[in-house]
Amino acid sequence: MNKISVMKFKTVFAIAIICFFVIGCKSKMAVDYNNIVVKDQQSLAKSMEQTEPQLKHYFFKKAVLNYFDYMKTIYTSYKNYGSESTPEGRIIGLAVISRVTNSEDKAIADMKQAQRIFAKDNGFKIQSSNQKQSGSLTASPANQ
Repeated sequence: MNKISVMKFKTVFAIAIICFFVIGCKSKMAVDYNNIVVKDQQSLAKSMEQTEPQLKHYFFKKAVLNYFDYMKTIYTSYKNYGSESTPEGRIIGLAVISRVTNSEDKAIADMKQAQRIFAKDNGFKIQSSNQKQSGSLTASPANQ
């Protein structure tokens, strides 16, 4: 059998099994099961609504930690390059610096995106700073 035939067979078999259980269930048992599922879904929805704001702060915190980890990596690679005493060590250090700085645009873009989302969720207005080199954003209250 080819893949399409196998997929069709699995689909038809799954539909047949579902139909068998739907037709075979007594209505009282099906209603009770449905009520249990709906009750569980509603309790999960309440829990998810309470947890969502905490997750937003977690994602911003994680983005900030990733950004500072990236900055630490840059400074560490420059420090290691400067402390190398051999030409081979300097070549390796330069390769590390090159690799790290290649991901600079992504690190800054990820941080800016996290800042925008956090500002939107907390009523801040984001403005780009005049310094294009720094890649930083400034925040001010939305009513200004």
